[in-house]
Amino acid sequence: ISARLENRTRLTNKTQTTITNQCHFANTMEKFSIRASVIFAVAFSLFTSKTSSSRIWKVSAFGIRLDGARKPSPPYSLQKFRRKQTIIFGKNNYKQIAHSKLFQAITLNDTGDASEERERSKLGGVPIISRNIPIDIKIPTESSERHLRNNNDTRKGMIRKRFDITIWEMEKPSELIQAWWTFDESERQATGDPFGTVMWPGSILASMEMMRQHYIRDFSQSYMSEQHETSSKPPFKNATVLILGAGTGVEAQTAALLGAKKVVATDINQFTLRLLDYGAKRMVESYQNVFGKSMSGVVEAHYFDIFSETPLPESDIIIAADVLYNPELAAQVGRRIYEAISKNDTIPKLIVTDSQKFHGTDFLVGVKELKELSSLLRERGLEELQWEMRQLSQVRGSGVLVDEDQTYDVDVRMICWGWDIQ
Repeated sequence: ISARLENRTRLTNKTQTTITNQCHFANTMEKFSIRASVIFAVAFSLFTSKTSSSRIWKVSAFGIRLDGARKPSPPYSLQKFRRKQTIIFGKNNYKQIAHSKLFQAITLNDTGDASEERERSKLGGVPIISRNIPIDIKIPTESSERHLRNNNDTRKGMIRKRFDITIWEMEKPSELIQAWWTFDESERQATGDPFGTVMWPGSILASMEMMRQHYIRDFSQSYMSEQHETSSKPPFKNATVLILGAGTGVEAQTAALLGAKKVVATDINQFTLRLLDYGAKRMVESYQNVFGKSMSGVVEAHYFDIFSETPLPESDIIIAADVLYNPELAAQVGRRIYEAISKNDTIPKLIVTDSQKFHGTDFLVGVKELKELSSLLRERGLEELQWEMRQLSQVRGSGVLVDEDQTYDVDVRMICWGWDIQ
């Protein structure tokens, strides 16, 4: 497999010319906005790959999605490229819902500086590169949960907590992802979704919220005891955490560093799981001396298809960050949330984030199971699920259609539920 992967450069002259022209065109478009670059790159890709006129590209406020009919068989050069892509991502017999976003992947950078030192390696012959993600929060100390949640009480000052998470991404995903966009539905089912090989901003917000929920209880215990209030233990301590669509593993590493007993990190792409596992093992080596205990084996990378009949693994906390690719997938995430909350004896805590906000992906609307869940929660006197908006500023990460990093602000919606339930 390694030998075949290293022969990727030996494509036909036609393929090399096509890819070179696409990359050159995308680089030329950098002087325009990020969204303009994406739109022009897709238009050029449509022209060069001889896409059928029956296929319709729809441009929305949040990016581009693909609708419409089947297209003719791709040229031989793309078929050859597809065979090489299959080596990387494998063939999996699972229901794959087409990814409906074409946008830059983002990771948080505390300074916006692109000069960070990055390591390079190979995983199964595929070039990969490290990326440092500072997860940085400030917590008001010695205050009640209500004040902490509203960020209004700073009587005793602020405490800053930070984890430096190092994940690994595919070094140059643009060629692979551009080719993936030319596949029909059956080919996408066979090869898998390549978008998990880079970072998405929802995982940053999810990790920040995980830290906030953990430390507001950790830091406020002594104050609550003095005020004769009921105090809950830090939620991640010795907890079992389930992550749906874990990608490169930012949330998985964060949960482990917060003291989770077990982190079940799931995805549908085998190469993405290998990236996650690679980063988690490096994290164990970096932090075990800091915490004075071994974290080996805490993070477990597992294949899991949410469209399967397999029940969700039991867990205390569920995290789903940037997995709402399209309406079908978003609805299934909603059904899995219904399953987790309504059918388990122990009610799990929940964080869901979504940085793309595509039309039809608000699973709180239109999923009948969640209407039943809302009624059930009201009967139990519990808070209903609802979105709240957050902003990440000056985030920086890998480009999807271009190899250069991109920096910009992004609004992210989030559901944070169940953290006050004892």
